[in-house]
Amino acid sequence: MSLCINPNCQNTDNPDNLLRCQSCGSELLLEGRYRVTRLVSDKGGYGDIYEVRDRSSIPKVLKVLKEEKKNDTKAI
Repeated sequence: MSLCINPNCQNTDNPDNLLRCQSCGSELLLEGRYRVTRLVSDKGGYGDIYEVRDRSSIPKVLKVLKEEKKNDTKAI
């Protein structure tokens, strides 16, 4: 399962074989390499934490800052 991280997407779940979200059309393969596999936490004040995997299948972490925190140096 691949997740779409577009904040405006209505249906974020997608099969792993797609390159674009079937709901909103956003890219599912980030930087041509990373696929978002699950939401780890959406409880943080600065953003959402996701697990991503590349071709090696080694899990990594992606933090997506909330819109109002994108220019906050503490968040970055």
